[in-house]
Amino acid sequence: MNNPWEKISVPSQDINARRVDHAHPLDLFWGRDHLGRYMFICEFAGPDIAAKDLPDLAGIQVFCSSPDHIPGTKRLVLMLNHQANWEIFITLCEDLIRSTWEEGRPDGSAQTIILQLRRWQELLKRAPSGALSEEQIRGLIGELVFIRDYVIPVFGAPAAISFWQGPEGFPQDFSINDAAIEIKSHLSTAKAQIRVSSAEQLSTVLPELYLFVLSLGVSISENPSAVNLPRLIDTIAAQLESQPRAGERFRTLLISSGYLELDLYKDFNYIVTTRQMYQVRDGFPRIRIEDVSTGVSGISYSISLHSLAGFEQHPPWLEVRK
Repeated sequence: MNNPWEKISVPSQDINARRVDHAHPLDLFWGRDHLGRYMFICEFAGPDIAAKDLPDLAGIQVFCSSPDHIPGTKRLVLMLNHQANWEIFITLCEDLIRSTWEEGRPDGSAQTIILQLRRWQELLKRAPSGALSEEQIRGLIGELVFIRDYVIPVFGAPAAISFWQGPEGFPQDFSINDAAIEIKSHLSTAKAQIRVSSAEQLSTVLPELYLFVLSLGVSISENPSAVNLPRLIDTIAAQLESQPRAGERFRTLLISSGYLELDLYKDFNYIVTTRQMYQVRDGFPRIRIEDVSTGVSGISYSISLHSLAGFEQHPPWLEVRK
């Protein structure tokens, strides 16, 4: 990952800045102040943004200023508190660059950035370190393996991304045709069970509901069969290069999943040892939303995989590989 701030010298006063991209419709800059702190700057025309309207981001200062030497111009500034967290910061900045490139309206640039920062505010609240837990890493790997190996070969990459709805807060990870599909991953060395995080997760208003379970074994990166998050994401993104809207949706869904482009994810490598699809139907061991008494909330529970014998079934379009 390239660090654009390393190319900017530390000034004796004020700020040294370099334009992000001369082709970009907005005035966006990488910058460093006299203390060497990393900054991302948007210059725009218009009134100041009230401090109360600025998002409060963990580890990042957000403020609005008026440079004396450029009358009528305002600066929306993001400043990183600790340089060690620059990988998180640049991922945020690149997300802002992409979103404002689509917007392309100089008069609304600051507000577009503010809206994006509110999404990041929620993300950084959930994971202040910016990194997913190992359990979350395995969960996201399961969803991406399902996209790569099953949905893309049948429907194509853009459609596959449109089916992925879990990161947007839906109860199940995918909605494909008349079926909802929930993906679960577990370690092959752990107890043969999966964790269900809510009563809604195995309930649906669609005609059919399926549970796809992947068993993962810890591996090393040199193993040609190993998967990790960066490899999976690069493989899927490459198939979206000619479809910029689908590619942008893919990046947005990854961020909504809590994924930021961090080198540490290269160290979490797995091989898929088993794959199995089950149909959730009458008799399936689950807690249904209609069975939960009014006032009860926060339900989570585990299901033994041994109890799912007899429910093996998959949608007609999907061929499950053993």
